[in-house]
Amino acid sequence: MVRMADHERRRTEIAAAAVDIARQEGLGRVTIAAVAARSGVSVGLVQHYFPGKDLLVHRAYAELLSSMERRVAAIVDVGERREESIRTMCTTALTSFLPVPENRRDCLARAEFQVLAARSEALAAVAREDDRALRGRLRGVVANARLCGEVAPEADEVAVADELWAAVLGAAAVMLVDPTYPGEAVLAEATRRAFPRPCRRHEETPAD
Repeated sequence: MVRMADHERRRTEIAAAAVDIARQEGLGRVTIAAVAARSGVSVGLVQHYFPGKDLLVHRAYAELLSSMERRVAAIVDVGERREESIRTMCTTALTSFLPVPENRRDCLARAEFQVLAARSEALAAVAREDDRALRGRLRGVVANARLCGEVAPEADEVAVADELWAAVLGAAAVMLVDPTYPGEAVLAEATRRAFPRPCRRHEETPAD
């Protein structure tokens, strides 16, 4: 008997194939037939798990966003093990949302999904949930930075986090159409303003 976990694994694999096509060839090339070929399964099996293309695109969008969030989590994990400052970790993590060469395909696919989301409430709900989660996470980062001294005690964590996220989105949008735009420098300046103080953890301990 096929377990529910196996069904979910197959759905994830099929959605991942759709994401791969969107990354490599563009969202417009994502079709049931193309996804079946990329997955190595029949069209009928794809339609069994995703009776309509809209359902497949919905799941693929969620999978793309999840993969980007996992990349952020990995960056933070490495930064914590290296005992980096919050400003450094935040800059590196937010850079993963900019269409620099190593991230460009993900960012372009994300932008294409967002265009669809503007006309689809189901996709818009996915986008809103992801956006709110990321902004909430950024607010937590600012709160932690306050504890270690990188942010002033009176700083408004909501305003700081929202300004950072707006800087990322703005830089990413321009970089998609103008690769010469200095988005990384713009982001670095935004994080410098957000976290203007040194981390107390990294201050030298006075000698006895």
